[in-house]
Amino acid sequence: MPTNEVPAVARALRLMETLAAAPHGLAAGELEQVDDGSRSGMYALLSTLRSREWLVQDDQGRYLVGPAIRRLVPDADDDEATAVDAFHAVVDGDDQDETVILAVPDVDGPRVVARVLADRVVHASFRVGDHLAPTSATAMVLDAELDPTLDEVRAAGLAVASDDDVVEVAAPVCRDDHHPDAVVGIAIPRQRATPAVLEATRDHARAVAADMSRRLGASTWRPWGAETTPIGAARELRGSEVHDLMTGRLGAQLACLTDSGTPHVVPLWFEYDGDHVWLAASPGSSWARYVADGAPVSLTIEEPWPNLRRVFIQGHARPVADDDPAATVDGGVLGLRRRLAQRYLGPAAATDHMASSEGWSLVSVTPERIIGRAGLQAVAS
Repeated sequence: MPTNEVPAVARALRLMETLAAAPHGLAAGELEQVDDGSRSGMYALLSTLRSREWLVQDDQGRYLVGPAIRRLVPDADDDEATAVDAFHAVVDGDDQDETVILAVPDVDGPRVVARVLADRVVHASFRVGDHLAPTSATAMVLDAELDPTLDEVRAAGLAVASDDDVVEVAAPVCRDDHHPDAVVGIAIPRQRATPAVLEATRDHARAVAADMSRRLGASTWRPWGAETTPIGAARELRGSEVHDLMTGRLGAQLACLTDSGTPHVVPLWFEYDGDHVWLAASPGSSWARYVADGAPVSLTIEEPWPNLRRVFIQGHARPVADDDPAATVDGGVLGLRRRLAQRYLGPAAATDHMASSEGWSLVSVTPERIIGRAGLQAVAS
């Protein structure tokens, strides 16, 4: 060790560096393997780092880098702007039954940095810059990592709180897959917060938070690294849920058969107009050739997070010439490509990358059967 280093500081930094390289955390025994001091000294360092939120512990007692590290990041404003862009990319353009907000941690409590108000006369209202109360669902999500009384929030992957006027459902946005650094909140006037509405709102909050997390770099969405996030028993999707999945921002998996009869599956962007699923085939796409004769196809749309909602579509595909009277897609293949780019990549992509339709073609899928499912099969007792 260099003579000008303070041993305790060097030791603490070595522990932090080790944990920063272990996204799923390490147990105390594993940390002992990299620490060259006494066991009691190591635990004293861990306790000090925890008290200042440089470290946290999960339900299994494993240590992870805590939220205090984010306060040192110099581009925090850029992170906030990126989160706001992702929020609007996910939420804008949809009809919002209830007000949706995005909030970030702040010394005075969660601060609203973006909002989309509900398309209703009576709705919850927030202003950008508002600070939310410590009892709000948003604050509960941000506190759950360190507060042992909020085990239920970590287990559910979201929080619900209410007062005399509003019921709020909040779900965490996790850039690193696990640790919340922003929160999506949906606020419902209390008189509309029926059990069915709350169930649908929970699903919607999870979907928005998970989509934002993936847009911000997360490879998955598992708040607090919890294996305990509940996956309900299998159930039929409500009609509104099927519509949300078919008109939302999830991609679809198209399954068809090759010329030799081999199954072929390809991920695609799509647009559903209530009667047909519209696809844009790029020049030379093999899948477009396989469905050229109106062959049967299947499409699967799924959320890869609890409660594992998915829609299965069976039907027949049909290539449609851009000048065909049956090509009822607004703007033809170019218009479709631009809308798909905006839907999946954000507003700028619609103009920057979709200037031509040369070589592209339209494919229409007429659904003959649509099945919606959620959860997994209940285990027989």
